[in-house]
Amino acid sequence: MSTLVRTPAFKPGSLPRANLLPLSETRRREVRRIGRSWVTIGLGSLVVALLLIGGAFALNVQAALRLVAANADTDRVIAEIAELAPVSQAVAQRTELSGLVTQAMAGDIAWREAVGTIADALPSGVTVTGYALAAGQVPGDTAPEETVGAAGSVTVVSDEPISLVEATRALRGVDAILEVSVQTLAEEEGLYTYTVEVQLDQTIYSGDFAPEQATETE
Repeated sequence: MSTLVRTPAFKPGSLPRANLLPLSETRRREVRRIGRSWVTIGLGSLVVALLLIGGAFALNVQAALRLVAANADTDRVIAEIAELAPVSQAVAQRTELSGLVTQAMAGDIAWREAVGTIADALPSGVTVTGYALAAGQVPGDTAPEETVGAAGSVTVVSDEPISLVEATRALRGVDAILEVSVQTLAEEEGLYTYTVEVQLDQTIYSGDFAPEQATETE
């Protein structure tokens, strides 16, 4: 029986090569190559991690710097607002005073003259004994002769009966009176008491609290 023997093939013109290293050395070299590969991979991963950490740190520094700048701007704005505090207080005080003046204008009535206007239009012998008048609107852009300045009732007495029609007609002829009606209230011990329901326009306002008109400049 013949045995088949394979002979190595050689290329013409080349020297034959043979691996004479022991198998243990070949394995050792392979392990070293694999180890170097893992070391390279580890070092690359470490470099990437360091780059990521450095980038995050840089972003954190930038954010901190922006925060410091924003805080500086906030402090500057707060300081500017604090400098304007006296101005704000002055404006608030002026607004408050304007409100008080407006409230005062609503009751800015020459009460003695208002009641006297009614008394002068009544027949002789009639005496005003009391009145309950409430201030009307604050003077505005409307004509004072067309706007209610005060409204309510005036109580008068007379030792003689008076004509309600004639008394009402006489009162309606007064310029400052918008609406009026005279009513009988009572008669006691020879005295006749009447109630005058009246609305007066704003010409009865004294004008003491009216805002000063700006003077014209040349």
